[in-house]
Amino acid sequence: MNRKFRRITASLVTLALLLSLLPAAAYAAATAPKDGAYSIPFQYLKDNMSDRSIVNDYAVAGTGKLIVSGGSYQFQHEMNSINAFKHYSTRNDGAPKADLSGGEPNSASLAGYTPVVSAPVEGGTNADQAIVTLDITDIHAKQDVLIHIVVPAANYDHWYNVQLQLDVSSLTDEEENGPGEGVGTVTPQQFNEQVTVSEQLLANTEEGTGNGYYKSGTKEAFQQAIDQAKVLAAGGNAELLKAAYIILLEGKKNV
Repeated sequence: MNRKFRRITASLVTLALLLSLLPAAAYAAATAPKDGAYSIPFQYLKDNMSDRSIVNDYAVAGTGKLIVSGGSYQFQHEMNSINAFKHYSTRNDGAPKADLSGGEPNSASLAGYTPVVSAPVEGGTNADQAIVTLDITDIHAKQDVLIHIVVPAANYDHWYNVQLQLDVSSLTDEEENGPGEGVGTVTPQQFNEQVTVSEQLLANTEEGTGNGYYKSGTKEAFQQAIDQAKVLAAGGNAELLKAAYIILLEGKKNV
């Protein structure tokens, strides 16, 4: 493991011990995401499933941006073929999910949804590309989305209930951040999911000297990061769990 990563790891363990001395309210304030814009991964899933939704064929990967302002959240990303979306809305808190058993929702269920705002891509020349903005209440929960896609040339006309899932594991600010800055409270489930993602990334990492390969020693360092995070998380302390989670995030950056 390189010296830089050792220093980061030691700092995180020290931070975890210091945070354990804070009152709960102070800890919550210290770990809440700061106001700003964060570039984060995202995906659309089939309703109540982990399978990929067709919406991902239109959403532009790598364009996700979480905007935090005064405790409120909005999420933006670019979309291709936006004109194919004849309806695009998010379910309001407490409103029933649209019933599509008849093929399309009734007017009563539509009343519980807020239309997604779309705007042209700045500097773009394609009128069929747009930036969509969705209001988000809980950045850790899947957001219910109702869409209607119509492609006349393909005789395609379908309504879907889908779910937007945000990956807020790293919350990388557009300005340079220190290790773990912007990471909130971490649950055991979130940590375990990050372990799974890290181990999958490790399994798919190939070292070599050509394009598309990682430099020698990358896999060993990442494996050590995963092992150390697991040991730290086993301490059963919320602050140690967060530090372990951040170690995984820092390890991924070095891959």
